[in-house]
Amino acid sequence: MSYRELRLFTETMKSLGYNRLISMESFRRPNFELVADILYWLVQRHDPSADINDDIKTESARINFLKSIAELLQVKLHIKLSCKRLYLADGNAAQELLKLATVLQQAMDMQKEQDDDRDIHAEEVQAFDSKTARGTAAELTAEGAKLYDLLQSESVHAESRAKVVSRPQELSQVEVALKHLIQEVNQETEQLSEALNGSVADEESLQSKIEHKRTQLERTTKRLRSLEATRPAHQEEYERMETELAQQYAVYLENFRNLEFLENELGKFNDMEERLLADQENKLRVLREKLRREELNQLREADKMEEEAAARAAAERAAETAHALAAHAEHHAAKSAHDTDGNPAAVGGNRPSRPPSVRRQRQAGSAGNGQGRKDGKNNSVTTGNIYGTNEDDDDSDLGDSSDEGELIVGETAEASKLGDDDDDDDDD
Repeated sequence: MSYRELRLFTETMKSLGYNRLISMESFRRPNFELVADILYWLVQRHDPSADINDDIKTESARINFLKSIAELLQVKLHIKLSCKRLYLADGNAAQELLKLATVLQQAMDMQKEQDDDRDIHAEEVQAFDSKTARGTAAELTAEGAKLYDLLQSESVHAESRAKVVSRPQELSQVEVALKHLIQEVNQETEQLSEALNGSVADEESLQSKIEHKRTQLERTTKRLRSLEATRPAHQEEYERMETELAQQYAVYLENFRNLEFLENELGKFNDMEERLLADQENKLRVLREKLRREELNQLREADKMEEEAAARAAAERAAETAHALAAHAEHHAAKSAHDTDGNPAAVGGNRPSRPPSVRRQRQAGSAGNGQGRKDGKNNSVTTGNIYGTNEDDDDSDLGDSSDEGELIVGETAEASKLGDDDDDDDDD
């Protein structure tokens, strides 16, 4: 394979868009992998749906690969390739590959030409005036109708035309007809001459206008150059103010960015403070709820304790009252027995003992009565009270209920009677 053919093959493969670089030294030595890759790529470029086994690891696989490609190209493109040269994978193989590459290059060039023609036709269609197209269509319609009418009258005029053609023509008539045609041609010539003269005059007027416009253009161009060369009066001040404006704008941008940053930080701080305040309010609310529940629990416990204390006090008072009544009954029984038998010693011997709580209350009452008599401030001690308690102690022990108060007053009266009897017994 010559140097020119090898160069042509490399340029053709580049134009086809082969992805690997093919140099002039690629086919100096046998390189079957490169030949197989190029051949497979060209076949896929021609027919992407072609099913070819690209296995070339063994000798039989290579032979089958070349045979399948050669048969495919012979059937579809009518290109006869030499499998022997392709198997050598040298310059002769490149010559065989050039046949297929040339066919693909010609097909690509034809496709480009068709695309160019298609683009040109599209541009002509776009540039075509729709108004002119409508006028041309109307003219074609009118001419077609006229032609149809003439063809319909052809059967009528065919015989007359045949008669006129068959009879001999007179020279005088031909001469008149020719003169008439000559006059018409002369008239048309005069009209064209007049139109030509008018066009010449129009051309002269247009030329004068062009010259006038050219002079105006030159004048305005000179004025523009003079204005560009001349520096305006306030140009320096304008440039100085423009520089200052650029500096002020830079300062403004910096201040604006700082302000936006600070506003963003302030917003974040406000959000954080609001969250902290909300958390504190939640904590305070929870603490208030907790304190309120504890206070309610304490109040309930205090009420319960007061109720229990009141119940215990009532039970003690009931027990003391029952004991006092029992003592009073025994005292009356002993007194009646004394009055009957005349034996006072038996009364003293059978006197009931007071419970410890009664004795403590009596001792406290005696102390209170003694202190009251000494100070002269508490004169409201109940006379005949066997326990000697004052009204404050009685009120604290008796409670707030009116029924209990009446019961206690009754019990106090009975106890006073018992106290008087006890005093009498002590005197005896």
